[in-house]
Amino acid sequence: MSPQGAAVRVRGLVTRLGGRTIHDGLDLEIPPGAVVGVVGASGSGKSVLLRTLLGLIPPAAGRIEVLGVDVQRAGPAARAALERRRGVLFQDGALFSTLTVLENVLVPLRRFTRLERRLLERLALSKIRLAGLPADVAGRRPDALSGGMRKRAGLARAIALDPEILFLDEPTAGLDPIGAAAFDELLARLARTLGLTVVMVTHDLDTLLGVCSRIAVLCDGRIVAEGPVDRVVAADHPWVKEYFHGARGRIAVAARRHGRREDT
Repeated sequence: MSPQGAAVRVRGLVTRLGGRTIHDGLDLEIPPGAVVGVVGASGSGKSVLLRTLLGLIPPAAGRIEVLGVDVQRAGPAARAALERRRGVLFQDGALFSTLTVLENVLVPLRRFTRLERRLLERLALSKIRLAGLPADVAGRRPDALSGGMRKRAGLARAIALDPEILFLDEPTAGLDPIGAAAFDELLARLARTLGLTVVMVTHDLDTLLGVCSRIAVLCDGRIVAEGPVDRVVAADHPWVKEYFHGARGRIAVAARRHGRREDT
């Protein structure tokens, strides 16, 4: 963790792809333990930002720190140590199609630990169950799973090493409303019980308002609003107003407020 305690700190990020400037002086700071939803219009660079935070896309300028590690300037050992402390779930799950669910979850465990196989398999099975999957799924390959089960298998792999921070790209994309709601509940429970910092790219209003403790709005290459959910929802920015106070947004915001009243 950095001395000031930020789990993620981005300063002056400039990202260019194919001659197009995606991010232009972007700043973002995420406190530890926060569940942050990054939201923005299609093509605003949300997934590019996530991949840049992971070190998969080199920025043209700026500085990125994750858990106190300078992502661009870290050497191989520091990068490997950071990878050990983070988990990642890409939109499609990114599972190895020729491996079973158990073998997929074992991949990071084998890479970063030297435990005997029996113990590794017990650890992997515990993560599969923690992700809400029955034990008999362990022997199946991804093509034998539903979309929701693949997401959960990918999540089991992402938490295999008990990470401090979890990065998610559109975690509920492609799921029906019931499956998406169940996955949201799972994410909220894991974040709470494991003490995770979560950074997720999402367009799902229910996820934003039901799971996230903070929201960061990406527009015109920068973060134009960031903070606790209620403060961002009330932000005076044209895109924020259109997104959260349009027809669908009003329903989701009202549902959030109604749910909080019921909880009190």
